[in-house]
Amino acid sequence: MIVKTRDLLNHIRCRRFAALARRSQLISIDDDEKLWSFGLRPNELHHFEQNTEGASPDFQQPLYRQVMSHYHDEFRGLVRDTIIQSGCRLVNEKKELRIQFNDDMTLSGWVDFMADSSDSRNIYFVRPASSRILLQEKYSYAKQRVAFFYPDEKGFYQIRIPADYSLATTDFWRKLMQLCSPWEVSGRLIYDIAFHNYLLHKDYPRTRFKLLVAMINSDAVLDKNKPGTEFVSLFDLTFVADQFEQRIETDLYRMINHIELDDDSPVDLVKNACQRNTTTACPFIENCFMHVPKKNSIFAYLQQHLGFREGPSKTDPLHDTYEMINSGMVHMLDVPISWLQREKNLMQRYCVENKFLFLNKKKLKAKLATLVYPLYFLDFEAFPAPLPRYQGEKAFQQSVFQFSVHRLTSPAKDFDRNNCEHWEYVAPIDRDHRRELVEYLCQAIPEGESSIVVYNQTFEEQRLQELADLFPEYRQRLDNMISRLFDLLKVLKNDYAFYSEHGFSKLESSTYNFYHPELSGSYSLKAVLPVFTEDKYKKLAIQNGTAAYLTYASSQFDPEIDQEATFNDLKAYCEQDTLALVEILKAIERRLEK
Repeated sequence: MIVKTRDLLNHIRCRRFAALARRSQLISIDDDEKLWSFGLRPNELHHFEQNTEGASPDFQQPLYRQVMSHYHDEFRGLVRDTIIQSGCRLVNEKKELRIQFNDDMTLSGWVDFMADSSDSRNIYFVRPASSRILLQEKYSYAKQRVAFFYPDEKGFYQIRIPADYSLATTDFWRKLMQLCSPWEVSGRLIYDIAFHNYLLHKDYPRTRFKLLVAMINSDAVLDKNKPGTEFVSLFDLTFVADQFEQRIETDLYRMINHIELDDDSPVDLVKNACQRNTTTACPFIENCFMHVPKKNSIFAYLQQHLGFREGPSKTDPLHDTYEMINSGMVHMLDVPISWLQREKNLMQRYCVENKFLFLNKKKLKAKLATLVYPLYFLDFEAFPAPLPRYQGEKAFQQSVFQFSVHRLTSPAKDFDRNNCEHWEYVAPIDRDHRRELVEYLCQAIPEGESSIVVYNQTFEEQRLQELADLFPEYRQRLDNMISRLFDLLKVLKNDYAFYSEHGFSKLESSTYNFYHPELSGSYSLKAVLPVFTEDKYKKLAIQNGTAAYLTYASSQFDPEIDQEATFNDLKAYCEQDTLALVEILKAIERRLEK
């Protein structure tokens, strides 16, 4: 049996995994190790694509693998250039590590580069995730928050170890344990390095290495006049990996124990081990959550991650969601109504029990009364490229490549396709298109006071701000657009500041405006639309924002892709996003008339 980092992490999730893996003949995929650490997480996706009840986007789909493999190879080239420029002598590239752990298990891993410096043999691991993952980590020391990592004179990020870390004046060790938890993004990366460190010590028992992890510098800005190596951040994780070497061996024995038990009977579900609705979810989520309904499960309760308290007092027992599932409470209606202390949860409960569509007409009318016609419905599509494509962009910055705008001159309740104008733009893949996109956007949305309707305002607002920074000559026009944004998501959920300013009570201001059992806890555009009208996304070749940017990005690397058909699919998807906004507003206005 060949065991890589991911195999070990999977097998220590729970006792059941090994038996399920054997029965399904689950095997490792060689390319996974260069894809799993990109750091593209669901909460960075456009338009709340992450559905409370649905699975998270499949980040191992062929399109994702094709696009991210390209960026991995490009970044690896930059790391190689960095090593050479530093004066180190390359000894080996892409070296495989294989250790026979026992008669049945071989441990396997890869070292990207081995290089000799003047004072050490350096081992380089290319992990093209954002450097922010590690740089944002801090611990408390002398009543201050201190960053775990700092740059030394050679430009390597070193871990900051306090002189008196054993004293109660610091939580260094406690935070270090959290930092290295395999159930966190940072921890999975560090655990991976610790695993490879274990292999290195077994393969080279008399050699001491410096373990350097190359990550993408999240603060670097693309300058075509520079070599590109400024996008490489090097972290020295030798100290951390050494601290956890014993843990790797312990986990290997735990894995062997689970394999020998060969027991696939159900176990208690644990949030950190299952990692449901994340890119690192257990492959057997469907098996273990088979008894949890797809619609209106306990997970559909808004803010369920905060748990459920038996009564209104802070001293009343608080129950974790997973604790409740393990006790048999899997549906929304299984939760005792006395445990629903949040007003929004009581609203959900009433809607589910009575198959009721809830609309707070008073609040909805107050918010919609602020719309200024003609209305412009705007949607952007953007690609968070791991390495920036154009001058002035940062790594993982959402680079806009497409927009759709619908213009409505009469009330939305009277909408049909004949009284609505449409503008669209998809950027060519062979050149920097951003100025052209801005110019055409300014033609589609003239200056004025008309409302610009969007869904999840933060996304469009940030993209407009970034475009204004890139093109100061258009700042006045783009700032004008920002000032006119009207968030339809806030119409459906809530806008506390708006309602407080307009005389609503604190309780009214904090309650949601709309709910329907079919939402199942999600306010994603794709969840809301079918409540009011036909779900037309199901008929499209591209059905979500992730697929849109991956389709666009892959067209740069695959010469066999039909560019015209691809662009038509992109146009159809983005147009449907703005049409969905029109349809939702139309349905709300008609219901308010009744």
